[in-house]
Amino acid sequence: MAEPLSRVGGFERGRLCFRPPERQDIPFLCRLYGDPELMKHISLNGKALTPEQARAKAEGLLHDWESRGCGMFMISLSAEPEELIGYCGFKFGAALKEAELGYILDHPWWGRGLATEAARGCMDLARNELGLTRLVAVTDPVAAASQKVLSKLGFRRMPQEDKVLEGYLHVYYECILKR
Repeated sequence: MAEPLSRVGGFERGRLCFRPPERQDIPFLCRLYGDPELMKHISLNGKALTPEQARAKAEGLLHDWESRGCGMFMISLSAEPEELIGYCGFKFGAALKEAELGYILDHPWWGRGLATEAARGCMDLARNELGLTRLVAVTDPVAAASQKVLSKLGFRRMPQEDKVLEGYLHVYYECILKR
């Protein structure tokens, strides 16, 4: 396993607060992972996770922070930092030179530019504080809203990297981070 990154704490960008996940966030995360509408374009098979799968995935977010010192950030509005609206951040592979950018926002927060704002905040962190040189992102081929966010952020489509996982096509994007 790769060495952990320097521990990253919380931060604010624009309208949003970012902080590492905590054990008390697990019910919120499980609710997101169990929501069929949210998981339609996020889970490998396009279906909501079972309660057991949702709990394991939520625990995985905590484990990423324990082992890597960084991962997905819980996000809230700066005006209401106690109310979680989703998460945004990174999933690291074996090498720490690049990461996969990911985000989920709960339904009430869709269509307000918050996903783009959250992802941009995490990209700035990746570039300026983590020293990452490349981010990748994966989406469902029909997730037009996510593809629009990625396009606004400067990601470009990488069709040669597309993969079929559990019988479903996942399309890949990349963004080279310049200082």
